[in-house]
Amino acid sequence: MSADVELLESLEANIMLYVPGEADIYPNPQSKEKIYDLNGLDRFMEGEHRPGHFNGVALVVDRLFDIVGPNRAYFGEKDFQQLAVIRHMAKMAGHNIEIVACATVRATTGLALSSRNKLLKPQQLLEAPKIYQTIKEAQNLLFQHTIDEVKTIISDQINSSPYFNLDYFEIAHASSLQPAQKLVKGEEFVACIAVLLATFAL
Repeated sequence: MSADVELLESLEANIMLYVPGEADIYPNPQSKEKIYDLNGLDRFMEGEHRPGHFNGVALVVDRLFDIVGPNRAYFGEKDFQQLAVIRHMAKMAGHNIEIVACATVRATTGLALSSRNKLLKPQQLLEAPKIYQTIKEAQNLLFQHTIDEVKTIISDQINSSPYFNLDYFEIAHASSLQPAQKLVKGEEFVACIAVLLATFAL
């Protein structure tokens, strides 16, 4: 938190920092029990491995939107599933907020910038960019193989590394996050991957 404050102060702009406590987000015991209809966006990938996770995300962000009342809210495309969940929640909850998707910022190696990168050892920092390289390769493979074949190829590549443990790799419809069976011209698709490097999820 202190590092974030220093960065904000360096901008020389009029910025207000709001750090809510638990009582702000959960004003009463019943507020923790709210269930959201996420239209199936929480059924796949991260949601399949972490039941209830995205309902918690929706609950906290919904409450923050109520308290702050922003015109715009910015979320990274690095976690595309979370972005999709928040967009849906904001629409269903009637928040008149523009949800702005922020492109993933990467180092020259291709590794997505993240505070957790500071925890990686030198050899792990050398290995981690291979995840992005594999995703880029998947794009090219889709011109020559079926989606199922590409998923198998990518999964085998990741799992062949002694450093990686594949959590999931999915090619999905961008609108619903349902796993895609084949590519359809004019429709947007996303490739999502989660890999464990030692104990770090990337």
